[in-house]
Amino acid sequence: MSPLPITGFTKFYALIGHPVEQVRTPTVLNAHLAEHGIDAAMITFNLLPSSLEDFFKMMKGWKNCLGCCVTIPYKTQTLQLLDSFTERARRIGAVNIIKRDAEGYLHGDMMDGLGFLAALKKNNATVENKNIVLVGGGGAGSAIADSVAEAGAKQLSILETNKNRQTYLISKLRKIYPGTSFYDQLVPGHSIDIVINASPLGMKVNDPLPFPLEKIKGNIVVADVVTKPDITEFLKIAARAGHLIQRGREMAEAQMSLFIDFMGIPKEANNNLYLGVEKNAL
Repeated sequence: MSPLPITGFTKFYALIGHPVEQVRTPTVLNAHLAEHGIDAAMITFNLLPSSLEDFFKMMKGWKNCLGCCVTIPYKTQTLQLLDSFTERARRIGAVNIIKRDAEGYLHGDMMDGLGFLAALKKNNATVENKNIVLVGGGGAGSAIADSVAEAGAKQLSILETNKNRQTYLISKLRKIYPGTSFYDQLVPGHSIDIVINASPLGMKVNDPLPFPLEKIKGNIVVADVVTKPDITEFLKIAARAGHLIQRGREMAEAQMSLFIDFMGIPKEANNNLYLGVEKNAL
C-alpha cells in the first residue's frame, strides 16, 4: 500500500542522530504505517550536537509528534534532557525511544538490549549460561550488557577503548547482577559462545575489525549492531568461518513492535478525510 498523503492531520515520529544515513527504523516503521493505513510517518533529523537541547525544547511544543527514536551519538546525552525515564533507562544511563504525551511531557526508555535478545531468540539462540564477549560500552553496548546479564549470561567480557566508561559500566553491572562474572578483557582459557559488536566499527570502509575471530575455536554466534552496511566485513568473515551471524537490522527490526507499543500509534486512517472540504483546505 502507498503511504497516505501528508496533511495537517498527519502524526509524526522523529528519529535523531548524527549521522542518520545508516538507520533502518524509518523504512520499517513507515512500511508498517502504510500497510495498515495509519496517518502517520517517521522522519529523520541529522542533528548537529549543538542543536540537541534545542530539539527537545522544540519537541515539547510539537503537537502532532507522538515520539522520537534516538541513535548514535545521542543515546547517553538525551537522558538528562527528558522529563522522566524508565528504571531500565536510568540503570543503563541512556535512552533510544521517547514518548511525547498530549501536554508535551517527554518520557524515555532504552530498548536496544530487548531488541538484541528478541532477534537472538528468532535465531534460536540464547545468552543463558553463556560466555559472551561484548565490544563497545556506549549506549547500545550498555543496554545489551544489561539485558544479557539480566537474562542469565554466565560470563561477560566488555572490551571498550574508553577505560573510564568500561570501569564504570562493569562496576555498576557487578552490583546489579552478582550471578554474572564480568571482565574488562578476554579471560585466557575460557571458551566464547557469543561475540557482539556494539561499537560503530564497520560503518566506514576502512574500519578495523572489532574483534579477531581467529581466536575462536568452534562455531559460535557473532552479532553486530551496525545496520549499514547490511552485512559488515566482520559478519562476512564470521559467516565464511561457519559461525551463525546476526545482523544489526535484525536487532532494529525486532524493536519495532516495542517502539509502537511504547509511543502509541494513531487510529486507522479515515479515507473520507481526504474527500471534500478537508482535501481542499489550506
